[in-house]
Amino acid sequence: MALEYKVYLDNTLLADLPGGLDAYEATVIRESGVTSEDQILRLKSEIELTFIGDGYAYICAQKKANYCANINIRIYLICDGNSRLDFIGIIPITGTTTDPTRKTVKTRIRDNSFSG
Repeated sequence: MALEYKVYLDNTLLADLPGGLDAYEATVIRESGVTSEDQILRLKSEIELTFIGDGYAYICAQKKANYCANINIRIYLICDGNSRLDFIGIIPITGTTTDPTRKTVKTRIRDNSFSG
C-alpha cells in the first residue's frame, strides 16, 4: 500500500507533494546532563525534501519577501482515510538550495518537536 501525505507550508496546503517524503527517519537519542535527572530522551528526526510546483513557488516568494525568515511545515500521514500529524518542522529559508532551471528547491528540515 502506497503512503499518502498532506503537506502544509505555513497554513498553505500543497497540491504538488515534495520528493523525499518516504525517506523520513526518526531515531531516539539520549541527551546527557549533569545529573541523571537532567538526562532526557529526545526524538531526532531528519528529512530532506525537494519541492516542486506550488511548493517551489511558495518558498521562492517567501525567499524574495524575507530571506532571513523561517517557513513552518506540517506533514500529515493519511491512513485508512484518516490523517495523523506526523511531522512538525521549520525550513530556514537561508538553508534552501534553489534550482531555477529545474524549478526545484531542496532543503533539510529541522525538527520542531520535543520529547522527554
